[in-house]
Amino acid sequence: MELPIFLREHYNGMYRTDVYFLTKTIAEFPFYIFSPFLSVSVFYFMIGLQRTVEAFFMTVAIGILTANVAVSFG
Repeated sequence: MELPIFLREHYNGMYRTDVYFLTKTIAEFPFYIFSPFLSVSVFYFMIGLQRTVEAFFMTVAIGILTANVAVSFG
């Protein structure tokens, strides 16, 4: 839905593509952190993985990084 607006504003010289991508990523950053954290937290304890703080936060970090990489490709 944003593509026609982006193309119009980009061709009018309002901003570059990299600026658009960075500002969109920064604006949506809390959702990119909260959603993976919530889902990994539920699945981690539901599956019954190691009950150590280090293992939990390492798994959460991997989940957040994986989600951010997937979103950046999309």
